[in-house]
Amino acid sequence: MSLFLLLALALLGLTAAGAPAAAPRKPVIGIYPQVSASYLTAYKEWVAQEGAESLVLPESFNGTQLEAIFLSTNGFLIPGGSAGLSTSARALIERAIHANKGGDFYPVWGTCDGFEWLMEIFGGMGDIVAGFDSEYMPAKLTFTPAAKTSRLYAGANASLIRWLATEPITYNAHHAGITPSSAAANKGLTQTIDVLSTSVDRKGKAYVAQFEAKTLPIYGNQFHPEKIQFVHSAEDKDIPRTPEAVAAAKYLAHFFVSEAKKSNHTAASHSNP
Repeated sequence: MSLFLLLALALLGLTAAGAPAAAPRKPVIGIYPQVSASYLTAYKEWVAQEGAESLVLPESFNGTQLEAIFLSTNGFLIPGGSAGLSTSARALIERAIHANKGGDFYPVWGTCDGFEWLMEIFGGMGDIVAGFDSEYMPAKLTFTPAAKTSRLYAGANASLIRWLATEPITYNAHHAGITPSSAAANKGLTQTIDVLSTSVDRKGKAYVAQFEAKTLPIYGNQFHPEKIQFVHSAEDKDIPRTPEAVAAAKYLAHFFVSEAKKSNHTAASHSNP
């Protein structure tokens, strides 16, 4: 039996022989490994502060491994990066979509490149374009009407919303993205997601900053909440570190981990969702 499968069984609460093991006390977030070790650590620490454990996934996996990953995790986090959407990541996202439609709650969170991967799955690649001047850039958010009734911001107080809307406390590190007008004209997107906020790059060009799926626990951030507290590289010297920025980053981590806590994957209860 492979080490990976043994780990998956352990996270499922089983031993190799099938005997019950101690149930995990924390939700387990599967993280796709398309970033460097230091950045990967930042994502792990971002969810760990809210009580979640992490399982760093292999870059590629077959169908059997995918099912083990799915059943042994309570959510999927797709970091930023520079790679195209991989076959394995697509398969896990599509598995999550299928499961959620069938009543099996399994949240997915995409950051930066992960945000773009989710946009690609829902709306295709055509509207994701390069040319944004938003590398290493703090920004504020312009909320859409959908944000007021969103799941993502249902627990946010007025102060947090005001800080995000008036202060540059989100941190961007991307040159690709999707404009609000393109998102609004894409039927695949308008039928499946709600745009919650937008931002503008250094040249005033607007891009979608956040979305949530209409009926599925799937969320995308073009910016990087994990970097606010947990990245201290020389190139990321302009990360906002104010108490307001930290509060916003922690709020988003708390929301995603709270979503993961709603997932109750066990081998017995999710045989054929």
